[in-house]
Amino acid sequence: MFHHHRTYRHAAFVSAIAAAALALAAATRVQDPIDEKTIESPAVNPKWLERMERLDRALLDANIGFAPPAITDTIAKDLIFVGAENLSWDSLRGKVVVIQSWTSRTEAGRSAPARAQKALETLNVGDFQIIAVHTPEGSDTAEVFLERRPLEMPVVIDRGGMLLDELGMYRRPANAVIDRNGMVRFAGLNAQGLAEAAALLAAEPFEPEKQPQPREAPATDSAAEVVFPADTGTGGSARNIRGQRGPDFFVQQWLNGRPDANNKVVIVDFWATWCGPCVASIPHMNELAARHPRDLLMVGLSDEPSGTVMNFMRQTRMEYAVATDPTGRMKNAIAVSGIPHAIVMSSDWIVRWQGHPATLTAATLDAIVRANSQLASSSGNAERYRWSRGDED
Repeated sequence: MFHHHRTYRHAAFVSAIAAAALALAAATRVQDPIDEKTIESPAVNPKWLERMERLDRALLDANIGFAPPAITDTIAKDLIFVGAENLSWDSLRGKVVVIQSWTSRTEAGRSAPARAQKALETLNVGDFQIIAVHTPEGSDTAEVFLERRPLEMPVVIDRGGMLLDELGMYRRPANAVIDRNGMVRFAGLNAQGLAEAAALLAAEPFEPEKQPQPREAPATDSAAEVVFPADTGTGGSARNIRGQRGPDFFVQQWLNGRPDANNKVVIVDFWATWCGPCVASIPHMNELAARHPRDLLMVGLSDEPSGTVMNFMRQTRMEYAVATDPTGRMKNAIAVSGIPHAIVMSSDWIVRWQGHPATLTAATLDAIVRANSQLASSSGNAERYRWSRGDED
């Protein structure tokens, strides 16, 4: 039975299935926005499929042909149910089930359950069940949101993200369709595809004797090479340390809470309140930080007095960690001669990207985070960060 759940993305699971899932992607037609290559399949009408990147499609498709992921005690402890207390996969057998991920944090995320419901409005309500699974992003305020705007369907708040990870719903709102016999048959459908796929499955009989098999997660090859993206930035106005170990982390004072950096990608943005290009980059940095709230630590590091930075933060939204180091120890370690300047380090503290923060694209950052998840799982535990003495409480 589903139960209660807490942290976004079970990185080990995602990285472990990525290679095998990419092979399964060859069974689906999807337009790849990166290289515009197309993968053909006679099994799925290509007009049904949402456009998405190859890896995202592969993670979704990995469950097709199998039972949905089991709700283990580890997953269940971080799940919160709203209007779905006795929900379980077994209790849903006999119905066509649509799993729709969503988040109350964005407009697209908020509207995803309603879009799914509208797509199925022509079907007999007794034939199907929509379950809206809220992502960890925004999960801390999801119950308050639902009190104001309740959904007309069972809701599961996945505070840890492990259920959604196992469903392959890595980032954006996505769906999966389970047939009457409890097998995942389609995933990643647009509105047309969802309506037509659900109607197709609703016309199929329920055969209680048919028990779909669970998908076994591929074994992780700890020796497999982890490939980070080729885009490593320009080096920018500092000593070029791309591909090298990053400077020791030194912070004198955290201004909005001391963060946890363990096993995360870390971005350090050297900036100042008086620097126009630095201030202009802040909205971009907010957007990047929001993409991976559990797998990424972004730090805006200034060498100004803490009071100066605090006054600035009262007027400007900075939705990531902000700290000061008036001695400029970390900045000087890599000879930063112009700001803003950013370095992106994986969890083994190797610099994977370096340059002007405004040129760090979401696609490059996403690729670094994905590679880091594989790195963390293949190495067991990535190096634990040790904050320098200036940060000790």
